[in-house]
Amino acid sequence: MVHALLPFVAILLRPDTGNVPLNDLGAGFYKGFQGGLYPGGSNVVPASHMSAALALAAGIVPRDAAGMPNAQTGKIGMITIGMSNTTQESAPFERNEDLNGYRNARVEILNCAVGGQTAHIIADPSANYWTIVAQRIAAMGLNANQIQIAWLKEANANPPNDFPGHAQVLRDDLIQVVRNLRQKFPNLTLCYVSSRIYGGYANTQLNPEPQAYESGFSVKWLVEAQISGDSRLSFANPPNAPLLLWGPYMWADGLTPRSDGLIWMANEFESDGTHPSTLGENHVADLLTQFFSTDSTCQVWFKPQPGFRLTAVNAAADASVRSDQPNANFGSADSLITAEGSYSARTYLKFDLRGIVGQIVSAKLSLRVGNGGGGILGLVNNSNWQENTITWNNAPPIDGGTITQIPMASRESTICAETAAAVNADSDKIVTFALAAPSGSQTYVSKEGGQPPRLVLIVKTKFPAKSGGGVPPPSS
Repeated sequence: MVHALLPFVAILLRPDTGNVPLNDLGAGFYKGFQGGLYPGGSNVVPASHMSAALALAAGIVPRDAAGMPNAQTGKIGMITIGMSNTTQESAPFERNEDLNGYRNARVEILNCAVGGQTAHIIADPSANYWTIVAQRIAAMGLNANQIQIAWLKEANANPPNDFPGHAQVLRDDLIQVVRNLRQKFPNLTLCYVSSRIYGGYANTQLNPEPQAYESGFSVKWLVEAQISGDSRLSFANPPNAPLLLWGPYMWADGLTPRSDGLIWMANEFESDGTHPSTLGENHVADLLTQFFSTDSTCQVWFKPQPGFRLTAVNAAADASVRSDQPNANFGSADSLITAEGSYSARTYLKFDLRGIVGQIVSAKLSLRVGNGGGGILGLVNNSNWQENTITWNNAPPIDGGTITQIPMASRESTICAETAAAVNADSDKIVTFALAAPSGSQTYVSKEGGQPPRLVLIVKTKFPAKSGGGVPPPSS
């Protein structure tokens, strides 16, 4: 037992690095390179770049599949792009914002980050990563023309300790990544970029310190290259990349408080000291919400707009059934499973929408992934099953047809699918979906596990949205 505790104790005792966060370093220097988030050691966006960003932000409006503004049924697609840390952090951000009645309901936030997909990998425009991104967007009923905003957080695995070398390599990879984004999403006009959180608790070489800190310079140099006129990063005439801005800068030196008080504790990381724990994921999610709720370039498109509201409905019942235990009930389990191999498993989800008033223009089915995720989403016509009695032998058939196929996801990610057509066609407003796996095994968190499957509805309403503060927009 004592030996099992030693790695954790070692992590707790590991000293801070002594490096100064870029925003606090300001006009000072690190190994001959100036700090600050923007040129000249400043943390302020240069005036001309900010003017251009605000002009582009004003053009972010709901768009249809052809990319044309559509105030009635259009959507604003916002995607997150990156690696394992990014997908873990995007999941609670997306899930939290799906409950946020004080933001623009027309913004569809979609986690498109994938574990193991480094900057060097996704710099290749033909990488399989971009196929997965396209599949996730399609499953959500979105079109590439509707994607207008991205949050990008990337790194490379096992970078050498040769600053500035590895940071320059990452910068060059990021240049190609943002070019890929613009090429694949022609209306993606704003890309907010973040660097890694603290890596001083790491006990592997995946991305330790000082490399994690130094990756902040990669983002700084990326943004500065665009500001200085690098033609590869032109956002107009011709647009080779989206306009680039810092997203939240999240590095702090462990337990040494940053000027704004930010610290990173050991329990905010998994056992490898690199990937965020649940606490760390939620910490980043809070930083993202704070940023997008307050940054001046987000005010036009992220703030609530009149005529539509977000309404989230948690599953009234959820359960898995298994062919290898055909008479067993798993309704009280904290996880849901789909499988196809030595045995088959299905997940059933029931939603009661009888209290919803107003036209539903989008119904986003959202599940938090446990280990792997994705599969075939089908409609079940019979909603008379009960969570505490459903088994493989008595489960209703998946007889309403296939709604979509959701691509695989990483652990602790989210999977999402557009289900508005099925929801609006249901006469009694009690809707059942089933998830089946084409191969392998995937798990999701159940409502008993504290992350309930939910439908996130965009509902058209005659009531205006609030501009912030006070009570949330009326339910109908």
